[in-house]
Amino acid sequence: MVGVAGVAGNGQTELIEAVVGVRPIERGRVVVHGRDVTRASPAERLRAGLVLVPQDRLRDGIVPALRLWENLVLGLHRDVFSPWRLRPQVGRQLARDAIREFAIRAPHPDVPVSYLSGGNIQKVVLARSALAVRRRPRPVLIAANPARGLDVRATAQVHAYLRSVAQQGGGVLLLSEDLDELMALCTRILVLYRGSIAGVFTGPPYDRYQLGAAMLGQHAASVGQAGTEA
Repeated sequence: MVGVAGVAGNGQTELIEAVVGVRPIERGRVVVHGRDVTRASPAERLRAGLVLVPQDRLRDGIVPALRLWENLVLGLHRDVFSPWRLRPQVGRQLARDAIREFAIRAPHPDVPVSYLSGGNIQKVVLARSALAVRRRPRPVLIAANPARGLDVRATAQVHAYLRSVAQQGGGVLLLSEDLDELMALCTRILVLYRGSIAGVFTGPPYDRYQLGAAMLGQHAASVGQAGTEA
């Protein structure tokens, strides 16, 4: 699991958008399991194994007017419905399973997702990512502040989910504003500063002060290789 640390506004959003294909790349490549997907569409990247938990669940994670089960299968129609024919009963069963597994507080799968609390909406987004991850042999999960808005128990469940993805052969790129979260979960942390990698740290253990110095642009305090592009 690789973490990305940095003060908000130092290129995290742009990095995510470039990797998943909604922002053009001026330099560099995106390669998934040896396949160059730099020019591929977001849908093609999803099929190649890139799965996203967006940092803004309301703007990028859901369609408020749709029901819970409809939000759960967004973007996964080719995976879930065969032969590409919408079957509500299948979607509802998947939603019931997700409600149970992720402890989503919802009365039934047909509830409009906008009726849920922010934390429960986040759980729906996480459940959708799990649905995608399980349908790919070696997924790469990009998770941006996945535990934001969740209580202690739900946060522990999210962390267990991230670890399970890595332990089962997948990769996790975790972007978080919580340095404790990154230090506890990641075997490597990249620090972004003004859109560039200011330091690469390997752990645990990590030195919080060296990480903090790199986050402020003090390159000399970083451990590992410093680069110029993310």
